[in-house]
Amino acid sequence: MIRKNQMEFTIVVLDIPKSRVGAKLVERYAKDITPEDVRKARAEIAMHQSNNRLETGGRPSKKNRRDLMDFKESGTIDPDEWLYLGMYNDCILTSEQAELSIRRIAYQIYEDNTKEDKIIIAGVMTNGNHVAESIAKILRSISNLEVIDCQIHVDKKNPHAEIKTSIHQSVYKNCSVIIVDDVLNTGSTLIYSVCHFLEVPLTQCKVAVLINRNHKKFPIKADYKGISLSTSLHEHIEIVFKKNTFEGYLT
Repeated sequence: MIRKNQMEFTIVVLDIPKSRVGAKLVERYAKDITPEDVRKARAEIAMHQSNNRLETGGRPSKKNRRDLMDFKESGTIDPDEWLYLGMYNDCILTSEQAELSIRRIAYQIYEDNTKEDKIIIAGVMTNGNHVAESIAKILRSISNLEVIDCQIHVDKKNPHAEIKTSIHQSVYKNCSVIIVDDVLNTGSTLIYSVCHFLEVPLTQCKVAVLINRNHKKFPIKADYKGISLSTSLHEHIEIVFKKNTFEGYLT
């Protein structure tokens, strides 16, 4: 089985050549027996994605994506409309996978904090806080820990600016803190968030993300992660939060 362009091809190996051969000779050594209905289904999906994709002058730049996100967060357009418009074409994390990942992360956090009486679940606004709330809800249902919610307000365009939290330092002093975000990209947002919490003594400080990418520019790692992806620098991952569920898309 070979997976390409979100489609699984069934290939039968007829023989193994002694050396590399040209494209015209490949059929002597391998035969494609992928069912025709699978091919047609993939063709229809590709056509649907192509029809729904917005006509643009090329891949949006990082600034373009930020402008789009600002527009989306303003509430002018509903996430459902974004999906309809084809802004998100390639789903890399389904709602079911996200739910299982969040539950697994919650159990891992509980396992590492069985000796604690209180734990702080701090989510980076906005999507990171949605993930944090989901983790905190599960922790309350599976443990006797006192779970305290915290929102981290950080300017992602200028992360070294003043960072604010919804709770005072005295609340999380000498406590276990879990900082949560939706995607670990370069690591700048998370490392500045960690530095903010380290202004007071903590029993431990760890990081949880739904999707971990391998393009970090700062010395920070995800202690708990849903999935890890190796993507190119020009690709962008978008987490869509809708009706208490999450979906991840490659844009």
